[in-house]
Amino acid sequence: MAAMRDIATQAILGSALDQARDYAIEKVGDYYQTKGVRADNADILASGTVFGVETLAGRVMSAVDGAKQYVRHISGKSVENSSGETVILYRVDDADFAPRIASDGSVPVVATKKGDERALFINIGQPERAKEFASVNRGGKATITAVEVDASFRERLRATAIYDKAPDVGLYPSSPLSVDVNKASDQFGLRTPEHFQWLRGAIKPNTVRIIDPKNL
Repeated sequence: MAAMRDIATQAILGSALDQARDYAIEKVGDYYQTKGVRADNADILASGTVFGVETLAGRVMSAVDGAKQYVRHISGKSVENSSGETVILYRVDDADFAPRIASDGSVPVVATKKGDERALFINIGQPERAKEFASVNRGGKATITAVEVDASFRERLRATAIYDKAPDVGLYPSSPLSVDVNKASDQFGLRTPEHFQWLRGAIKPNTVRIIDPKNL
């Protein structure tokens, strides 16, 4: 009888937690929209934020588990189910410098003066945004690297990234950044050794292409 009562209690608490989570996601999404974030991006950011907070609070075992929960939340699939599926990652580099993603698929370490690894900004599945960035932000003096990566890499970034203009962004120094959300979705800033390892593990080395923006 006690065991059945415990199961019932857990079911009730689980349902309450789900309702609280959905409410939190809705309210955080509303907040992002008041800051000019498009509705679809706001939903992604809000879900990632809420699950990220649960990760920090110990409700899930790790950030990876948080990412898996988020993926299940938005698509009913786990990260593992993305195995084998790939998406195209785009990186825009100044033409005067070597591409951050090399032609062999490696990602060399580029250190700052402080000795940290320099942040790497990329987008996934947004070729027009890459072309626009090359033209506007780099004045046309740019190269674009396109490479296939595991789709699970995108889902992990969606799940763990925090909006770079969020007022509490400083509280999450180990989170990837979600950037330029009013321009296009799935644009991220990688800024810790762990993020770079995610990228290195996701890249399909024989798919790297260095593209002139005019030909994209």
